[in-house]
Amino acid sequence: MGQRFDPQMWLKRVFPKGIEKSGLLNDKLEIKKTYLKALVRATAVSQRQLTQEIYKTVDFYLEKEARLKSQGVKAFKQEALNGQALLTERIKNFLVYCEVQEQKKAHKGRMYRWLPSSAKEPDPEHQLLYGKVFREGEGDKDGHMPGERWGCQCGIEWLDGEDMTPQEKIESIKIDFRRNSFLPGLNSKELKEIGAKSKEIVFKRSTAARNKRVHPELKRREYEPITGRALYKPILPPIQDIKKKNYWHFIGELKDHKKGFVLLDTDPKKNNFEIVHILKMKEKTYRQFLRKYFKNK
Repeated sequence: MGQRFDPQMWLKRVFPKGIEKSGLLNDKLEIKKTYLKALVRATAVSQRQLTQEIYKTVDFYLEKEARLKSQGVKAFKQEALNGQALLTERIKNFLVYCEVQEQKKAHKGRMYRWLPSSAKEPDPEHQLLYGKVFREGEGDKDGHMPGERWGCQCGIEWLDGEDMTPQEKIESIKIDFRRNSFLPGLNSKELKEIGAKSKEIVFKRSTAARNKRVHPELKRREYEPITGRALYKPILPPIQDIKKKNYWHFIGELKDHKKGFVLLDTDPKKNNFEIVHILKMKEKTYRQFLRKYFKNK
């Protein structure tokens, strides 16, 4: 199981219980310094950021007080503040949002699984995302990750290659020819067979451009299924290259019964495994490749 972030559980640890009972503000609508310092110590939010966020709600309270007073409401202050419930919820949402930003920095480029919300009435749109895998920075239809949209109480599970099923890895692949594309690490079975530790896989922009020149017959939409089936659901154990021992051939079965082929550089000195070559083989070419390989072996 990967590292998890549950907004509700996290708030229980960092949010002082006294705020729920007596509020973050005193009778003069001034911030209680004890609570302010406690929140700053427990989170990554600065005192300045937190103060600015608090006073956005204080301004609203003051406007509401003035309006109620002009309407002749006797308990205008109590009615305006309403136990400071609005401020409490606003600060909780703000803290969760800021913590997600910190987690995004710490887990830059990693995959995560969308976890169910702890809210009494979860967002129906977000319920459809439960259990799905995304890359850091991606999420719902507006690009929000769990906890980024105001009031969202969905959780995050940060994933390594071994935390994902082969199908989840395949579905998570997004190859962008304008920049380097990062893919999840290999399955533990294939890692054992090649004798390597898990690393993220990169398909460099320059390699993708070269691959397009060498194999113009490959359509862009074919790159993702070829890569996914070859790396994460191979039909054979990885085949070590005869000349370059850090290179391994991965072959997977495609829906059109052709074979997807990926050549992977597993140089231990590099930060990532690197895709060197991607192509699609017809059955005849596949058989020729196997005969040539085993003959040379």
